[in-house]
Amino acid sequence: LALSAIARDGLASTAGSRTKADAALNQLRDIAAKDPAGTYDLMVVNALMRRGDLTGAMAAIDKLAPKMTGSPIPDSLRGRVQLARKDTAGAKAAFEAALKADAGYLPAALGLVGLDVQAGKPDDGVKRLEAFVAAQPRVPQARLALAELMSQTRAPADRITEVLAAGVRAEPTDIGLRLALVDNHLRTGNVDRSFVVAFALAAMAATQLGVLG
Repeated sequence: LALSAIARDGLASTAGSRTKADAALNQLRDIAAKDPAGTYDLMVVNALMRRGDLTGAMAAIDKLAPKMTGSPIPDSLRGRVQLARKDTAGAKAAFEAALKADAGYLPAALGLVGLDVQAGKPDDGVKRLEAFVAAQPRVPQARLALAELMSQTRAPADRITEVLAAGVRAEPTDIGLRLALVDNHLRTGNVDRSFVVAFALAAMAATQLGVLG
């Protein structure tokens, strides 16, 4: 991890720091070449993207892909690189390829939603996330993203509430969804409901602490 951090520091202001970062990146590449799982390849990709070396990042993803056959990760990473290149068509194709590999891979779905919003079509992004949630009802982060986007598009408050409440029903132990529901009730002036959800959250947290204890 320390090696990866040094390698990412490619924008260092001093020549010595840059030389050290380059040496760390080369060492990381050597380790990645011997890593059949692709863990170190991911570090190389991340380091190169942090540096803004998009050509290098894409080449690193090409080396990663054979180690993760069938995984949506390489194509999703390609989508991120294409986004950085401002190649929306390439990014869209890459994210779609990632979802073809795994329809439940949220980062790729969010990439497409981001493209919808960027194109001035946030309602399309809402519909895309709604379809994702319907197909993948047990992904709390998807419901949170949907509620946030609906809020940004000024959707009716009761629709946002139902998205979060349905999420709590589907995943009753997810703290993030419950906190979001409390916040939503407060923002819409439904203080009584916020207290009900908050008390339920506190009881759940106390139970979990008791189990851990």
